[in-house]
Amino acid sequence: MEEKYVWDSKALQDEVQQNIRDTIAHIYLKILKVNLTDDMQQNVMVKVEEMETAKGYTEKLSEWIKNFAEAGYVYKEDLQKYRSFCNLDYLRKRFRDGNKFICFHYRRKVRGEFRWVSVELVAAREYRDDNQVAYLYVRDIHDNYLRQLDLTVRRRMQNALSLVSLNLTGNKYDFGCGEYANLIMDTQECSVDDYLDSLSKYIYNKKKKNGEFRKKISRENLLRLFEKGEMFLTFVEAFMLEEDERGILKFTVIMEKDVFSGDVEAVIYTQDVTGEYLQNLFIPMLHHSKFRAVGVVDLRCRTIVLAKKGNQEDSKLMYSEVPYDEARQKICMEHVAPMDREAYMAKTTLENLKKNLEEDDGYGFLVYHEKDGEKTIKSYQCHYLSEEFELVIFTIEDVTSLSEKDALTGGENQQGFIKKVENLLQKREKTYAILCLDVKNFKAINGLFGIAEGNDLLRRLYQDLENSFLEPLITARVEADQYLCLFEWDKLDCEKLALWCEKEYIIKGRPFRVSKRCGIYRIQDAAADVRNMCDRARLAMSVAKRGRSPKPFVVFDDMMGKEYIDLFEMLAQFDNSLKSGEFCVYIQPVVNPVTGQISSAEALVRWNCMGKGIISPQRFIPLLEDSGDISQLDLYVVRKVEKFQREREEQGLPTVPISVNLSWIDFYDNALLEWLCSYVASRKDKKHTIRFEITETSYAAVAENRSLLFEQLRHHGVELLLDDFGSGYSSFSTLHNYDFDILKIDMGFVRRIEESDKTKSIIDSIVKMAHQMDVRTIAEGAETREQVEFLREKGCDYIQGYYFYKPMPMEDFASILDSCGV
Repeated sequence: MEEKYVWDSKALQDEVQQNIRDTIAHIYLKILKVNLTDDMQQNVMVKVEEMETAKGYTEKLSEWIKNFAEAGYVYKEDLQKYRSFCNLDYLRKRFRDGNKFICFHYRRKVRGEFRWVSVELVAAREYRDDNQVAYLYVRDIHDNYLRQLDLTVRRRMQNALSLVSLNLTGNKYDFGCGEYANLIMDTQECSVDDYLDSLSKYIYNKKKKNGEFRKKISRENLLRLFEKGEMFLTFVEAFMLEEDERGILKFTVIMEKDVFSGDVEAVIYTQDVTGEYLQNLFIPMLHHSKFRAVGVVDLRCRTIVLAKKGNQEDSKLMYSEVPYDEARQKICMEHVAPMDREAYMAKTTLENLKKNLEEDDGYGFLVYHEKDGEKTIKSYQCHYLSEEFELVIFTIEDVTSLSEKDALTGGENQQGFIKKVENLLQKREKTYAILCLDVKNFKAINGLFGIAEGNDLLRRLYQDLENSFLEPLITARVEADQYLCLFEWDKLDCEKLALWCEKEYIIKGRPFRVSKRCGIYRIQDAAADVRNMCDRARLAMSVAKRGRSPKPFVVFDDMMGKEYIDLFEMLAQFDNSLKSGEFCVYIQPVVNPVTGQISSAEALVRWNCMGKGIISPQRFIPLLEDSGDISQLDLYVVRKVEKFQREREEQGLPTVPISVNLSWIDFYDNALLEWLCSYVASRKDKKHTIRFEITETSYAAVAENRSLLFEQLRHHGVELLLDDFGSGYSSFSTLHNYDFDILKIDMGFVRRIEESDKTKSIIDSIVKMAHQMDVRTIAEGAETREQVEFLREKGCDYIQGYYFYKPMPMEDFASILDSCGV
């Protein structure tokens, strides 16, 4: 067959190779051939526009990496991640572990602006473990990254009230869609400034001041933020949606540059967060008071946002917005005692609430609730949360204890018991004792037989105690399954009491052993406070419950008395100790196991109490959490750390991030939340030097109603640490539900590394899983070389423990930083 073409094979080969080079040059900004073993590099291909970045070029790979970062090409918020990834020891280890491809994304200058790039290392054909040769490719992924981000944003916008597209550079309103006319423009023939002016008219607050909003969302401010590399902006405002409808809206602004025109464009979308906002107003009332439920009633819309304390059966009522009349009807039929239902419905009409609130600042009434035959007295109180918005806050409080009778047993409650004991001790001269009784695992009994049978057992226990060999003079049920009784000391028979504490009861026709634990306080001084006597009996009972006694009962002794008094005195001294500086902040460094350098630290606290010496945190932290004073201490610590970091920055001294532990209670403490907001605002243009550690149980407790706060903190560059991972029952749920930056492996795992292969496998899996989620890891409590070597081998990012450093005063930590030049 005759050939139709004559091929010039050399010319064709040259053309194909040139096409390949052009294609590669189009895809990649730079290609290097690197030798990790010898710390050497060689340019293979550099775009002309990238020649500016080659000014600090040196054949030493580590020096070039350092020069590149110091020249300002890396975005400041990505510097730490950039340096960690480009650490040669880290890369060598990754390749030795069998990886042939390693990838990292960060922001760096490309053509004068910060853009997302991908750094990819691929093992070369001549690669060996003792001669680690690889190719390093750098490519611009900014536009693809933003498209992926856009998809994520669009998923989030499924519940958006409005979506508006703006051309900020051209001052042009492109398009808008939404449910409310006040959020969009009815014409595209308008400017960005026209739209923002229109939007600001409907910002709603008492003083009708919209200047701050207009300044924040001005076109000039948005362009200024974009030039600084900030592509996201979120904030919350009260907004008039329509003439008779308003809400709390979350505004989200996302900006990017059009690759063809070079114009900066923005998308603004809004979400209604009224429910979450109102919950955040009244959730603290649930945690810091005795309110059974708190609700916000919207008089205009006739709805109520209800937060209700309860068990899992009540969870469907918690934090829900429902029609007001539907809610009060449900409460009436399910909770209010039949005899009070008619009065309850009359008192809770919206018309009656308005009428009473117009006449007075507040309105309230008492009503009986009934559940499983037990009556309780509830106090309903309401007052205006916002008269302009016609929002009324509604509280329900259990005030049964203010009476002197227990509704379930018909006997005394704690108030009645104390009053009667005080009267009796004034008239008689015998030796008496108070017994505190608690039913062991009573919740299991309720679970096995039901609440009705459980309540019946509680009544029988009361009668049984009343008719026992102790011949009590006064008996009371003071809590769910806890009883008090006063008896003559001579009546105590230890053998009979031990048998009685393990007595069987017939429940639903079958015998069931009901174990009880008792604490006994022998009254020494009849004139002493009866409440303190009861507390001592409870303390003895708690010792019996913890299994520190072979018997089912414990008699209060002087040692317990000392412990009780110590706890009481500690709490009484707390405020003065805080003011006088008895609480000292200690710092424990966290080390990079590859380099051995200090990478960060954790702030801890010690109490050098006057007259008592050093008090262990294991003693005073639980005490302060129970009393609600822990937020004062946490605020004290975080202020000390902030001052330490700020002073070192101002003096040009080296710093590393320091993490501070936060309790779940802190997220409902106004003073601490105000400090957090102030701190974030003060670091707007600076890298954050403080991190916050939260345990997984605290995440579960607060994130339900503080998800917006966590999101905002992380958006502004504040790093969150998940503390004590693996110590709770819901570790993997925490990983799934909440976002954080660093995972701290509980020291309980670390200390068993040398004892258990299973523990080693668990730690290995945790580290790998964290890295797959782009989360760094810190192992706590490392004390031996074997533990450290294992953690280093498994790729754990950082290690904290006595093997490297013990906690130390801040001055000592400062000296170490100065000497190391971190």
